Amino acid sequence: MPQSPLIRLLLLTCLVWSGGLLRGGFALDDLEVLRGNPVVQGDVSWRVAFQQDYWAHQPAGSAGHFRPLATLSLRWDHRLWGLEPFGYHLTNLLLHLGVVALAGSLLAGLWTGRGRAAWLGLTVFALHPALCDSVVWISGRTSMLSALPGLLGACWLLRSGPAWRTACIAGLALAGSILGKEDGVLFALILPLIAGRTGGRRSAGAAGLGVLVALAVCAWLRHLALGQWMPAATHAPLAEVALPERLHLGGSVLWRLLTTFLTPFRPATPQVGLEALAATPVVLAGATLMALAGSCAAGLRALLRGREPALGASLLLSSLALLVHAQLIPSGELFGPRFLYLPLLLGVIPMDRALRGIHARCAPQKPWPWVLA
Repeated sequence: MPQSPLIRLLLLTCLVWSGGLLRGGFALDDLEVLRGNPVVQGDVSWRVAFQQDYWAHQPAGSAGHFRPLATLSLRWDHRLWGLEPFGYHLTNLLLHLGVVALAGSLLAGLWTGRGRAAWLGLTVFALHPALCDSVVWISGRTSMLSALPGLLGACWLLRSGPAWRTACIAGLALAGSILGKEDGVLFALILPLIAGRTGGRRSAGAAGLGVLVALAVCAWLRHLALGQWMPAATHAPLAEVALPERLHLGGSVLWRLLTTFLTPFRPATPQVGLEALAATPVVLAGATLMALAGSCAAGLRALLRGREPALGASLLLSSLALLVHAQLIPSGELFGPRFLYLPLLLGVIPMDRALRGIHARCAPQKPWPWVLA
């Protein structure tokens, strides 16, 4: 697996600020997912995690979340630490460090002999304060679990091999990401792209076959557990709201995510209610939706034209990860800073390119981007 001294430096930097994380307690609904959960507490077989909703132990019942790997990770922590929060925070930190290390290895492999990898963009992702919502909040570890298996599979696919091996790696990696959190389905696009970049069309086809099998298996498991094939929120707050109003609220969410990203040291609101989102001007929410649609189109164009496929794929995938929160389909939760975790991870290349462009135009002789990062 490709390595770089910059990856080790970045991991060390993450460890420097992790002291406060490890000393923290439970937050938000951390205890709700632990207490009274027979799967987490070991009162039933681990297989039950694949047979029910992530929140099945709560009085409200199903929430439309099928995340057995997240449940099993909490079960392992509970077995080791009981209800001592230190161990859960340690696992979250290790998961985040694993995501950063694998993303760095993937970038190093993709850019071997092709110039500089997107280290500045990866640094922003690794250390951005808004992502503490995922790393500090124990229940937020689903963000890391949706990325880790897919990144691991992508790194393995950097080496071309037999078609059966490529198909197995792509299928297992995608299944792991989806069973960690539904957002991991985006790796269905990433894995064939990586396989095709290193092994050509035959490898891309094999990876595509593995991806299709993984999608079918995950849909089948979800249907057996929840009675539905496709991800859908059981108690979506906007289920009865008309599409125009949903789009306004979705644009408001995207605007708040943008401001959360651009103002990293301002305390972020963990949850935002309907009233606050509805107060966003319609023009502003609409402009944000249009900008997101434009970034999707620009990424797709760059990918299809083949001039900078990695940049185009990164921009497209990052935009698609944000598009999920535009409320085209009503979701179960409206806002959370952790919504930025996967988009920032997938968007490290355009983020790096933008920061380097600003640096080159404004202060090409000064190392301020690196100092700031």
